[in-house]
This record gives sequence, C-alpha cells and structure tokens, in this order.
Amino acid sequence: MQAYIPYVFMALALMMMARRTRVWRRVRPPLLVLVPMVILALAAFYAWGAQRLGPHITTQGWLAIAGGLAAGAACGSIIGRLVHLAHDPTTGHVTMRMSVLGALLLLALLVVRQGVRHLGMEPEATGPAAAFSLLSDVLLAMAVGMVLSRQFVLWRRWRTLVAGTVDTEAPAAA
Repeated sequence: MQAYIPYVFMALALMMMARRTRVWRRVRPPLLVLVPMVILALAAFYAWGAQRLGPHITTQGWLAIAGGLAAGAACGSIIGRLVHLAHDPTTGHVTMRMSVLGALLLLALLVVRQGVRHLGMEPEATGPAAAFSLLSDVLLAMAVGMVLSRQFVLWRRWRTLVAGTVDTEAPAAA
C-alpha cells in the first residue's frame, strides 16, 4: 500500500491541474512574492539538515545541483509564460488560468521524477541520512528553480499587464 502513496498524490495533483486549466483565478501579487520566500526557507532548512546528516557533496555533486537548479528555472519560466493572464475591465483585477500545455509539462516533470526514483537511482542509506541523497538534492534544486522562476515570470507579466502595456482577452463570465 505504501508504494502507491506517490501515485495518489500525483492523481490529486493531476485533478488540481485539470481544474486550473478551466477556471480563471484572481492573481494575488503578495502571493507571487510570498510563495518563493516560503520555498526558499524550506529549501534552506533542507540544506541545513543535509549538511548535518547527509553525505559529503563532491564538486560533481554541486555541479549536478546547479544543473538541476538551471533546468528547473528553465522549466519554470516556460510554465510561467504558458499561463494565460487577462485584465478584467469591470473589476480591475488580473486573472490567470493555466494552459493545457503548461499542465502537461508539469505532469511530464512529475512522471520523470517518479521514473528516476523507481529506476533505482536512490542510494541504499538507512536512518536519518536516507532522506538526503544527491538525487533528492538535485530534484529539490529543480523544484526550487521551477517555483522561483515561474513566480518571477508571473510577477513580471502581472506588472506589465497592470501598467496597461499589454492588452489581452478578458475572461468569460462563469
């Protein structure tokens, strides 16, 4: 039963992504800044624990982590550009809706992540150090890069849209 728990979370994430492709949601600018700050705090806490309990990271390990961060930033900027933004003239709010292509990209990244884990690339560590491996460090760096760059791209697009330099379609009344 425990082996199926990641798939349950993936199914829940898929359902949430499917909903986000249909519903226009209001963009809340403070969350565009707050979410990356929380993610950075959690990543710093993980890095502190990894440094204390995990194995020593070699130069190649740091390069792999930097590569994961760069790959995540690239994927996050693509996903951020695929989000549909619109300015509602009646309320003055900016709304967003995830594109189907962006949802499929996120799903593909989840599948690749699970596939890498099931290919046996995780080390056979035991105890508290089992949570810290080079693979988990790279995947965490990729997730952090993806969230940070997506939020930054969305913030820039929101700021441009509010300034009135870009006109896009208004969402249909639901």
